[in-house]
Amino acid sequence: MPRHSYESIQAEIARLQGLAKKLRKQHAATKQRARRKVVALMKKLGLTLGDLTATPLAGDASAKSAKTAAKSATTRKRQTKRVPIKYRGPHRGDTWTGRGRTPRWLAAYIAAGGKKEDYLIGK
Repeated sequence: MPRHSYESIQAEIARLQGLAKKLRKQHAATKQRARRKVVALMKKLGLTLGDLTATPLAGDASAKSAKTAAKSATTRKRQTKRVPIKYRGPHRGDTWTGRGRTPRWLAAYIAAGGKKEDYLIGK
C-alpha cells in the first residue's frame, strides 16, 4: 500500500466534499421536481392533503390491499388466549396451567407419593 502524504489526503477530502455537495444539490433538485409533479397532479385531480391521509374508499383496489396488509400485520403474531392457572405450588410463583410438561416441583411431589390434586386451585 503506497504511503500518502498529508497534502494528498487533504486534497482527496476536499474532492470528496465537493462531490458530496454536488450530489446533495442534485438530490434536492430531484425532490423539488417530484414535489412539483405531485402538486400539479393533486391540482388536476382536485385532491388535498386531507384526501391523502383519509381512509381509502371501500370499492378502491388500494383499499382492499391496505386492508389485506393490515390484516396480515395483525395476524403475524399468533394471538392466543391466556390459559388460567389450575395448580399453585408450595412456593411463591410456583404455578401450572395443567398443560405441557409437568413442572419439577409437582413431579417431585408426585414421585414422593403425593397427588397433584393437592395443589389444585379451587378444590
